[in-house]
Amino acid sequence: MSKRSLTDDDLATDWFLLPAERCLLANKSRTTHVGFSILLKYFQLEGRFPASPKEIPSSAVQYVAYQLDSTAEDWSVYPVHSERHRTQQYG
Repeated sequence: MSKRSLTDDDLATDWFLLPAERCLLANKSRTTHVGFSILLKYFQLEGRFPASPKEIPSSAVQYVAYQLDSTAEDWSVYPVHSERHRTQQYG
């Protein structure tokens, strides 16, 4: 992701979780909601999963966490390379 600094419009357009996307969280533990959602939105934007958590702008992490009434800490401990979650999203 080339854009490290996101505007409020960028966040609202690219990182807003739609109701159907939130439904995908129903069978996931609460601690994985932020990570799963970030991977989902990143994949939609880039057509691939991030190679490293550092590819995700911190403002996007904060924005997704806020929507889920969570914190960015959930992203910092999320197993970014979780094949199980990747296949559940797009398998």
